[in-house]
Amino acid sequence: MAEGDITVLGSGIAKMMTGDLDINGGNAKMALLLAHTIDRAFDFFDDVSADEISDASYTDGGEALTATVSSIAANSWGSAWQASQAYVVGDIVRPSTGNGFVYKAIAGGTSAGGEPTWPTTIGTTVVDNGVTWLCAGVYVVALDFSNAVFTALDAGTPSHGIIYLDEVSDATSPLLCYVELGTASNGGDYTVQVGANGMIFIIIP
Repeated sequence: MAEGDITVLGSGIAKMMTGDLDINGGNAKMALLLAHTIDRAFDFFDDVSADEISDASYTDGGEALTATVSSIAANSWGSAWQASQAYVVGDIVRPSTGNGFVYKAIAGGTSAGGEPTWPTTIGTTVVDNGVTWLCAGVYVVALDFSNAVFTALDAGTPSHGIIYLDEVSDATSPLLCYVELGTASNGGDYTVQVGANGMIFIIIP
C-alpha cells in the first residue's frame, strides 16, 4: 500500500451508520503506530495500543481530530462521468443523467468516447473502454477529518495512523480506519492528512 492509503474497519463504521456511534461528538482521535500489521479483525483501541509510538513529545492516545459526517444521494454526487477521461481505481462517478446510483472504478484506465449503459443492480459491472465500473450504491457517506498535527515528533517512521473514537476506556474505544504512513519524523511538526482533501468516502448499497 502507498502512503496516505486508507483501510476502513467495518465494525466501527457499521456502528456509526446505525447510530450507535456519534462521530460528530468531538471525540475522534488519531494515534500513531510503529511497525504495525493491519488486522481487519481489530475492533477497539486496546487491540492496537501496544504498537503506539513512544516519544517525549507524543501524548499517549494521539491527537484530537475535528470530524463530521454527511450523506450525499447518488444523483447529487458531484463527479459525473466524462468521456475520454483517465480514471483510477477507487474513483466514484454518477451517470451524466442521474439514475439513482453511483459507480466505483474497480479497474483504472481511460473512459470511452460515449457513455456506457449503466447497470442498476448493486454488485454488477460494466466495461467502459479501459475502465470497469461497479454499481456500488445509492448514496455516499463522506467522513471529513481535519489534519492531525503531532508537534516536535522524533520517533522514527510511523507505519500507520489509526483513527478511533475515544470512549474513555481503550477497551471500548472503537476503531474507524487506518492511514498508511511512511515518512520519517525529524523533530518537527508531523502532519497527517486523512484521505484526499481530508475525506473518506463510503458507498452505501
